[in-house]
Amino acid sequence: MNKAEGIYEVTALDPRDGELIEPAGVNAKWWNRCGKVVRDHCKIAWQDWCQVPNGRKDDMWADITATIRFQLANLERSKKVTMSTLNHIFRDYKSKLNCQYIKKNRTPFDKHGNISQQEWDEFVEQKTSSASEGAQ
Repeated sequence: MNKAEGIYEVTALDPRDGELIEPAGVNAKWWNRCGKVVRDHCKIAWQDWCQVPNGRKDDMWADITATIRFQLANLERSKKVTMSTLNHIFRDYKSKLNCQYIKKNRTPFDKHGNISQQEWDEFVEQKTSSASEGAQ
């Protein structure tokens, strides 16, 4: 399963970009957790990160901090980096769904059980409309 198990205490951030660097392996656990949180909390029909309600973003942050613990001194920076990463993962997830399923005329339900038929239909419509086709 692609999710972080257990609780991880972050002891150091990279001073250049805020990525989690200590203890060893925590960055991978954080990325995996961020990916799961995006898949669990974000509707693919939301066209971009700005459409994700702030309350949902707060829930996502709470979900991440339940297993990935940040030092109080780094909390705000950690949240900013995490939100930016969630945005990146959200865009990437939708792009992969488009390339791996829509463009191949397939459905994702066997591997992505969190996506409803209604949500999928709306996403397909967004990606196959003439306005979207011109942007791709």
